[in-house]
Amino acid sequence: MPGIRKARLRDLDEIVELWKRFMDHQVKLERTEGQNPLPRLREGAPDRVRDYFSKSIRSRHGFVLVLEDQGGVQGYTLCRIQKNIPVFEHDQIGYLSDIYLEEPYRGKGYSSEMWSRSLEWFREKGIQHISIRVLSCNPTAHDVYSHWGFRDLLVEMDLDL
Repeated sequence: MPGIRKARLRDLDEIVELWKRFMDHQVKLERTEGQNPLPRLREGAPDRVRDYFSKSIRSRHGFVLVLEDQGGVQGYTLCRIQKNIPVFEHDQIGYLSDIYLEEPYRGKGYSSEMWSRSLEWFREKGIQHISIRVLSCNPTAHDVYSHWGFRDLLVEMDLDL
């Protein structure tokens, strides 16, 4: 039976493989929806993201959950606490960076459970504002985040030079 738990350093290999599939999934979405291409990944991106996850697992400002089933990691959530721009009310804000589940685990409430646990962690840390970025070509994710109470706040635009 699937279970959700805090990530451990020994989960990093599996988390990085899931992250790669998450990136592939996003590229497929943008192609399907005819969106502008995502920024290209840097050389060595998997090693860099491994380091980022490692730091997040060990940091008091990071929170990583995994969905474990069939002896392996089938999904993950990455949350961070970040400094806010100093002109705004909250000195620190929460950032929900990623939620990714393998296809057979989607639509079964696991992402909502992971979000609930993440929200609890943010509250324990005294965070009063949480931000998330959603690809414009991912209406399913947008709908899920709206259901969780997120609202559209701004439109982020990109320009390659």
